Amino acid sequence: MKKILTFILPLVILAGCSILGGKNKYEKCIQDGKCTRHNVELVGEIQQIVYGLPEISSKYWDYHYEYFPNYMPCIEGGCFYSENFPKEGCAEVCLKCKEEYLKLKDEINKNSSRYIIP
Repeated sequence: MKKILTFILPLVILAGCSILGGKNKYEKCIQDGKCTRHNVELVGEIQQIVYGLPEISSKYWDYHYEYFPNYMPCIEGGCFYSENFPKEGCAEVCLKCKEEYLKLKDEINKNSSRYIIP
């Protein structure tokens, strides 16, 4: 039992710290329902939900937070999948961030050696 607690307790502490330890980069990009980069209201958009754990280049995230912090081309659904899981969902997006993404999409894919979200 002691060995199990020794293994599990640090994981629980880490999970709690990541949940309670403040906002992540994405959450800091939204304030009062507006994109802090473009100062426009976020709008709802129906997007495909992608399941699995794709390997995403760190270059992608650098571009993402710099140029289009409030737009993802799909919704990340997690690593588990079942036929009963939803195929689409609604996401709040900034239309200006979406424009930036569409302009940079080819450049990001060209400069990355890893999988990029479509």
